[in-house]
Amino acid sequence: MAFVRKIKASLVRMDSADYVGESTYLFYDIETACIRITDGTPGGRPACIEGSAGGVSWGSITGTLSDQLDLQAELDALVYTLPVADVGVLGGIQEGGDITIDANGIVTVVGGTGGTTTTDVAPSATSVIETIDTTSVISVKFLIVVEDLTTGDSRSFESHAFVGLGQNVFNMHSVMGDRLRYSIALVSNGTDKEIQLTNNEANTLRIRVAKLGSVAV
Repeated sequence: MAFVRKIKASLVRMDSADYVGESTYLFYDIETACIRITDGTPGGRPACIEGSAGGVSWGSITGTLSDQLDLQAELDALVYTLPVADVGVLGGIQEGGDITIDANGIVTVVGGTGGTTTTDVAPSATSVIETIDTTSVISVKFLIVVEDLTTGDSRSFESHAFVGLGQNVFNMHSVMGDRLRYSIALVSNGTDKEIQLTNNEANTLRIRVAKLGSVAV
């Protein structure tokens, strides 16, 4: 059967090196900050790792318990900072400006020479997502991103709108992403041409259009 020895304490006025207490009892050396165990000899034997009341040492980290600034410095040095993603560098990016990340983690970058417009189209609705001034341009190239705001599915494609010299042609190519149900038409509106999108999905679609370039009249 194992035994448990209760610790009792009282102050004894003598050097710990000369102290001989009751066998197997622990006593505390105030000067060395060490707990020792009585074994029948003066001073007993250590019951802990020898140290000092003013300092401790853990490997290469040293200092005092009350002012352990070097330990804090060691911990601060372990803080990991995610680098900025670059060629050959695995890092992090975040949404902002014309960079978006959908629910599936797909990153879309929309940009161009004419800025970006954003339009939300409700289910079964038709909305104008871009207007083209036919008095100033013959053709315009766009990048269009369509995103389902509920599921996070998205699709992107480039398009050309030919509107000058009596033309009314809207071409789409380089389609990438999920299959979303919508239709796009180029519609005349006086001197302008409107790119209209009809949402055939059950959820609202967000349309971002970036002008990539144009041919002037």
